[in-house]
Amino acid sequence: MDKQFIRGVGLILFAPDKRILAIEELVDKPILEKKARMISFPMETMEKGETPEMTLGRLLYEEVFGDKSFHGVNLTVPKIIRCNHFSFCKGRVRTMLITYTARTESKFIPEPLDKDVSFYGWETIDNLMKTGRLRIEASRVFTELKEVL
Repeated sequence: MDKQFIRGVGLILFAPDKRILAIEELVDKPILEKKARMISFPMETMEKGETPEMTLGRLLYEEVFGDKSFHGVNLTVPKIIRCNHFSFCKGRVRTMLITYTARTESKFIPEPLDKDVSFYGWETIDNLMKTGRLRIEASRVFTELKEVL
């Protein structure tokens, strides 16, 4: 059987105290090797015809802010400060993840529209890595990010 190819976008959003926005998966999705209770940064699968920037916009709306008011956060913040490409091979699935790193001035409480995820908290990368519940993509991205912070 041919490998399936999935493209996705992720957002690592830093608060002023260097904690990041973490979400918890609520639904198992075997094709993506996601299990309920896994922790990650917000990620979204790119839909056909979408650019990474379009997917990032949808991710901000569906998983981070939850409505178009953006909870008083200035849309010029978060400002993208870094963009990385990661490739993963998991069984029959190959994933390319474009990860944006950004900063925000406030630790708002997101209200995701996407009912597959919930707000886990603002947490340090070290503490998230100690949970034993990270998605494989998050673990790899956090490991690399720690090396450059």
